[in-house]
Amino acid sequence: MERRGNDQILLKAAAIGAVAGMRSMAAPALLARGLSEDGLGNDGGRVEKLLSSKGVTRVLSLFAGGEMLVDKAPFALNRTSPLPLVGRAVIGSLAAAALSAHRHVPVLFPAAVGATSAIASTFATYHARRLAVERFDVPDRLLGLIEDALVLGISRTLADEID
Repeated sequence: MERRGNDQILLKAAAIGAVAGMRSMAAPALLARGLSEDGLGNDGGRVEKLLSSKGVTRVLSLFAGGEMLVDKAPFALNRTSPLPLVGRAVIGSLAAAALSAHRHVPVLFPAAVGATSAIASTFATYHARRLAVERFDVPDRLLGLIEDALVLGISRTLADEID
């Protein structure tokens, strides 16, 4: 694969990881949506076929929407706690690896980029929200909605580019 193709995969792996860091279930949902719109037919592997099915796409989209609702609840877990953080890293890694496999490129480095990006995004968005709440008195729920809109925008763009 040429250098430019590698760069594109790594950028998309980083973007998928960043989405996983903000809303963990949005990353597999966007991947499923992109693959289902791709119309794989019989060309995809098992994981691609599973992710591209309409039923799995709907379920993952429901999970992503549910996570967006729970994020605003007072009982929501802190995303930087060890278990949620590891979950976001694993999801970012797996989503980036699945995209790489779909593109028929080695998955190890994009998977590492996806995990790293998920961790960085988790901390960046967490601290940005805390800063806005504490310094500028912006309601946390409003910031959560803004973060949701950002996730949806990035996800829509990325899903449209999965081919």
